[in-house]
Amino acid sequence: MLVKSRKTLMFGWINTSCQAMSAGHAIAEKVGGIVDNGATVCHGPSLIAIEDVGITTCTLGEVKNRADCIIFWGCNPAHVHPRHMSRYSIFPRGFFTKEGAKGRKIFCIDCRYTDTARCSDIFIRIEQGCDYEFLDAIRTVLHGGSLTQKSIAGVPADQIGKLAEDLKRAKFGVIFLGMGLSQTVGRNHNIDMAINLTYDLNRFTKFVVMPMRVQGNVTGSGEVLGWQYGFPFAVDLSRGDQARHQTGETTAIDLLLRGEVEASLFVACRSRGNVSHRGYHQRLETPDRHDRSAHQLHDRDLRSPYPGCGGRGRDRRLRLPDGHDSLRDAQSRGSSRGRPH
Repeated sequence: MLVKSRKTLMFGWINTSCQAMSAGHAIAEKVGGIVDNGATVCHGPSLIAIEDVGITTCTLGEVKNRADCIIFWGCNPAHVHPRHMSRYSIFPRGFFTKEGAKGRKIFCIDCRYTDTARCSDIFIRIEQGCDYEFLDAIRTVLHGGSLTQKSIAGVPADQIGKLAEDLKRAKFGVIFLGMGLSQTVGRNHNIDMAINLTYDLNRFTKFVVMPMRVQGNVTGSGEVLGWQYGFPFAVDLSRGDQARHQTGETTAIDLLLRGEVEASLFVACRSRGNVSHRGYHQRLETPDRHDRSAHQLHDRDLRSPYPGCGGRGRDRRLRLPDGHDSLRDAQSRGSSRGRPH
């Protein structure tokens, strides 16, 4: 099926190991397929922004040990990353943050009140789709400019000025960026502005930024693709080992919407929640074992052990502290029905 297809899409790679990804890319080279991962529907714009302007970042260990100012922007780790706040960002006591949560100032910037906002010291509600304008206003204040409007993105101008002063007084600050920036109006330009904000803040203090990646090993997929082909997602291998990348042309959703795909191989992902139903002509899938609702959509359904529970493998999550192997060996832990560790 894959060999006979004139255009093959291999999508997903969220809940599998880095070794499986490397083997899958070799198959894509043989059949001249297109490899894309979950970043195309989550933090792909963040990767584009990093390619444009770079990034100042750190490990989560540095956040735990040094950060006294935390900003959650367009993300809700209370639901998506439930151990994030207790182990790294808000509550833990670090080497230079011995008071834990009492020694940190927590900001939550979002268009809606979330459970993360309940854990923050200051919640700033901005109008939906106005993140770029709000970021630009903060940068204007940091550069010594004045705001001519009474409110920007639904936030009073004096509150924006106070926020800028609070950020300047921090000893070590970090901005955690969520899909509220990468998947709203502006997309990669929002991330561009957020990264440039950290550059401006580094004129006064130490500030870093970190995207809040989603579940599984989607970060590992970008690492493996970047190491092998130079692009973190949406890699066209129709010319063999000569890789090409063009957002909007080689991304999975656009290919399916245009009806260009003849055969699709969805590997370790929840296809029903990530891709459009249009463009499915021939389907072959190795789905996420928890995605029961998607099985009926496929021509063939192949099961595999979950890395870390029923099989071995290596995966990469967020930037873990020094002393932790972020590309950790996932040892077999008995029954494949167990929960991943």
